[in-house]
Amino acid sequence: MDKKKKTPLSAEFWVIFIVISLVFSFLLIVCYQIYNNRETVIVDEKHEGADIVIDYTSDIKLLSLTDLTPISNAEGINGSPDKFFEFTVDIKQKDAQKVEYEISVIKDKSSTIDDKDVRIYLEKYVNNSYVEVFRPSVFEGLTDDTKVGSKKGSMVVYNDSVISSDSQKYRLRLWLSNTSVVNTGSYSIDIAVNAVAK
Repeated sequence: MDKKKKTPLSAEFWVIFIVISLVFSFLLIVCYQIYNNRETVIVDEKHEGADIVIDYTSDIKLLSLTDLTPISNAEGINGSPDKFFEFTVDIKQKDAQKVEYEISVIKDKSSTIDDKDVRIYLEKYVNNSYVEVFRPSVFEGLTDDTKVGSKKGSMVVYNDSVISSDSQKYRLRLWLSNTSVVNTGSYSIDIAVNAVAK
């Protein structure tokens, strides 16, 4: 039996192999960085000698109304566990007596459903359960910026002040009111957190 001679791989093959490997590695690193940077810092400022960092973390940017079945406020409050937007506000401070913060919602410009047809509701995690901190309400935009930093056009759904570092979980719910006759369209809101040190 004749044994076939193995031909050595050419230099061109190794150059192409190395280039493809480098490109693949670069793409892998970029994808990892994008995945890792899903958590965004909303506030990182120095104010009157205080360092404030508020982390607002969530896997999604917008809470969108997907179920256009009109429901009562009681049904919306006790809605399905997959129909809320959960986020955490972490406040780390030093050299300040108090940090005041506000949570506000901003209606996405793509929304087509009228504000009067939608209810917005916020819960805060206290003593191992969620409690209401903003009752079911219609979106009403601010006419001016607030002193804490919420922007004109947004709606403040909660404000609080803390005298030490704090981490707090919230759930935002959104539903179509049972007074609505809408059966098509969309409605989405984003969340902003603003703070000042005092």
